[in-house]
Amino acid sequence: MASSSHSHTDARTDARPQAHAHADASKASRSANASANGGTNGEANAAAPAKTAPAPTPSRRASPAGENNVELRVGGMSCANCALRVERYLDKQGLEEIDVRFADDAVAFRLPEDGDLERIIDGIEHIGYPVLGEASMPQESGWTSAERILLVCALLSLPLLAAMFLPEGNVLRLPAVQFGLALPVYILGMRHFGPSAWASLRGGLPNMDVLIVLGSSAAFGYSLWGWLGGLGEAYLFFETAATIITLVMLGNVIEHRSVRKTTSSIRALSSLQANKVRVVREGGTEEVPLAEARLGETVQVFAGEKIPLDGRVLDGQGSMDASMLSGESLPEAVQAGDRVVGGTRLVEGQLRFAVEAVGRDTVLSQIIRMVRSAAQDKPPVQRLADRISAVFVPVVTGIAVLTFVLAHFGFGVETRQALLQAIAVLVISCPCAMGLATPTAVSVGLGRAARRGILVKGASTLEALAGIKRLVLDKTGTLTDGQFHPGPTTVLHSGADAATDAAQCARLAAALAARSEHPVARSMQVALADVQPAVLEAVSEARGMGMEGRDANGAVWRLGNRRWVATEAGRAALQREAPDADLVLMRDGWPVAAWQLEDRLRPGAERLIEYLKERGVEPVLLSGDREAKVRTTAEQLGIARWYAEQRPEDKLDLLESWLAEGPCGMLGDGINDAPALEKASVGLSLSGSTGIAQNAAGVVLLGEDLDRVVEAFAMGDATLRTVRQNLFWAFFYNVCAIPVAAIGLLNPMIAALAMAGSDVMVIGNSLRLNWVRLKGLAPNRSSNG
Repeated sequence: MASSSHSHTDARTDARPQAHAHADASKASRSANASANGGTNGEANAAAPAKTAPAPTPSRRASPAGENNVELRVGGMSCANCALRVERYLDKQGLEEIDVRFADDAVAFRLPEDGDLERIIDGIEHIGYPVLGEASMPQESGWTSAERILLVCALLSLPLLAAMFLPEGNVLRLPAVQFGLALPVYILGMRHFGPSAWASLRGGLPNMDVLIVLGSSAAFGYSLWGWLGGLGEAYLFFETAATIITLVMLGNVIEHRSVRKTTSSIRALSSLQANKVRVVREGGTEEVPLAEARLGETVQVFAGEKIPLDGRVLDGQGSMDASMLSGESLPEAVQAGDRVVGGTRLVEGQLRFAVEAVGRDTVLSQIIRMVRSAAQDKPPVQRLADRISAVFVPVVTGIAVLTFVLAHFGFGVETRQALLQAIAVLVISCPCAMGLATPTAVSVGLGRAARRGILVKGASTLEALAGIKRLVLDKTGTLTDGQFHPGPTTVLHSGADAATDAAQCARLAAALAARSEHPVARSMQVALADVQPAVLEAVSEARGMGMEGRDANGAVWRLGNRRWVATEAGRAALQREAPDADLVLMRDGWPVAAWQLEDRLRPGAERLIEYLKERGVEPVLLSGDREAKVRTTAEQLGIARWYAEQRPEDKLDLLESWLAEGPCGMLGDGINDAPALEKASVGLSLSGSTGIAQNAAGVVLLGEDLDRVVEAFAMGDATLRTVRQNLFWAFFYNVCAIPVAAIGLLNPMIAALAMAGSDVMVIGNSLRLNWVRLKGLAPNRSSNG
């Protein structure tokens, strides 16, 4: 068409057949199940304890490349560092697309065709994390195993703490009573933290549980030695051992519940999915489970109901609320021929539609997968934190030992106090906050963006977006609304072979335009809606040029831009009879008819260009349209640099030259700019929600609102700023707290409470992203999502 053409890819080609791997059912400790769910049935139960049960067969989704996407439910991951440990193990095994989410016990990865799934499962269990059975939708209420342990520990630890303030001779200050109260807490703590700590040491990657085990064991062992040796109360601090475990458990529970809040956007999207579908079959309608719906079946939806699947309306009309998917606040009218998207709601009317996508191929499933994978992506700033965390535990252990040695032997501090200082160092240093810094902020930020119709495909995209200094903008369907208004048909009379009437030209143009999704083609479809299309065979799309097909006589008909005219004589005839033509109908390369198109700026285009200039980003207009129209658009928007009549390959060449100068983004309509969108530092695609599967962009903006481009930049800035704040405070906390603990100014119990406080601070700062005001938005535009 006028600027370039759409390389269409059927969304259903991503569907992956089931493949199964055989598990060793004799391992009772493993109840492994890799869910084949594409993400629409909700999150896993984050607190599901390991159970002894026969092991069901883990399932794998075979990918076209001869590999399998595996999803396991893994227990024992109590914090971000646990998830990081599992991720490192899987990375060492050479696996790709690793996604570990401790908040819902989910571990996903891509397994090569020759990979040994049993060996991977054994390895995960070897490092201390049991592979569990299939988990259900997470429960918002009810006690988890960690919370039950916390309750028992708290009930036993409180009397120990109270004893510190009671006079001598009180029963709670008796060593035997303190031992009796502390022992169950210590045993529960070792059962909770011990397996992971031991497995991490055995695997050569010590985690934070090692610090907890060392600190509490040192306190408990020293107290036991003092009691059995009759050394007096000065050697007893059973309360320290119990309180460390209790407070760390409290921190884990708070952290776990808080992180669950940061993933609320995924659960909210999952909840949009209907559970039942009303299928029209012989004899009437039948309500069946969603999984039983098939492509091509007819579905009935009444007012107030969720639209369960993607499809095209066959009959009926109404209005559809798509606000949760696209951020559009006003319902949109739908009627026969329109597309509907699963997860939206029919506000009024009733519809019957044909199912065009099921399971993983629906738009809602794709959005959930995109948000979920984006939340696990790490920007470069987090990768630095990961490298530091990898050596943190052994370094801290060394500092704790050095603290004891220097305090006791170097400065003459009594053994009890020196040991307390070493224990405080171990406890205060747990790097949970560092592990939480990025995933919590990214989950909240991208979740809020998703609710506003902005889908970012990775946290690294946010960092790249912040660094863009030049943004290349497509014109047709991006800066302009794409609602072209074709003028009257101009029939060219040059050449006897080309002679035909206006009605026949309209029929041929209608047949070709009907097979394209380009904005120009859609406008022709509207303009020629009352025209009966001609019959053409082998209709195809030529990128950057237009559509072509063959009639019954073997003649090749083309509808596209004027550069497609085959001969010099034909171009001369076109220039002579229709010099301002934008769209040309050709027969065997000779121009037969032409149309002039009018295009209008999209609302918000001026605000976008002003925002880019204020931000220090150079806007560049790059279009396949004619020079006069591109110049007019550039002048209207105040864009100094513009390029006209560029084919997709020309756009790609220009983009590569700009990328050599620095980070360069691309904003296109997601239809005809796929190569450039993929090549750019960050590709932003402004498109309808049903085009998600075809987009190569890093940022997909649902709907056609240019203010979302501004919002994407603002949301990216806010999220990245929060990540950096979290990492700063996490590092600052540990750097400052370790010396304070080492010199004896921090009691181990206070250290444990402070450690939990650092996690809560990081999580709270991340949750703040849900309501923080975004900079750069129009004053009348809500951004709270």
